[in-house]
Amino acid sequence: MSFRQEWLTNLMKFLSLLGSDFIIFGSIVIIIFLTLRKHRKESFIFLLLLIMGAVATTTLKLLFKIPRPEILPLEIENSFSYPSGHTLNSFIFYGTISYFMYHFTKKIKASIAFLLFSLTLIFFIGISRVYLGVHYPSDVGAGYVLGFWLLATTIFVDKTVQYFKLIRESPK
Repeated sequence: MSFRQEWLTNLMKFLSLLGSDFIIFGSIVIIIFLTLRKHRKESFIFLLLLIMGAVATTTLKLLFKIPRPEILPLEIENSFSYPSGHTLNSFIFYGTISYFMYHFTKKIKASIAFLLFSLTLIFFIGISRVYLGVHYPSDVGAGYVLGFWLLATTIFVDKTVQYFKLIRESPK
């Protein structure tokens, strides 16, 4: 008996969609919303993270040139396998939304709940890519690590810049 079931395959395809097309549409909506609400810095950070994710994915795929798995894939992809762009970009997208939720609301419980939801979704988006036969687990793991690193580094740089602005502007 195969572990692949029709209902599970449909669920995995849906999860995979949440790591690709939904991110593109959602990113456009969020950037427009942030810009209209005069949150230009946050809009820039969000856009910068998305661009860095796309550049990192493309660069690493071309650098490593690891072919996709060939054992019974349920979807066909034409690019290289390593790292998983779906996983990396979902980490950046959902992770940034989680960060902004706390940044804008300061509601700790709601922010933690949304963060846990986001991390669960990111995890299952990665699992869906392996299930669909388009990535190796190492591709997904690299997407998680690189997505986390880009997000954490960007937040760290932003907070560092804010800190030095406060020091510079403080009365002497």
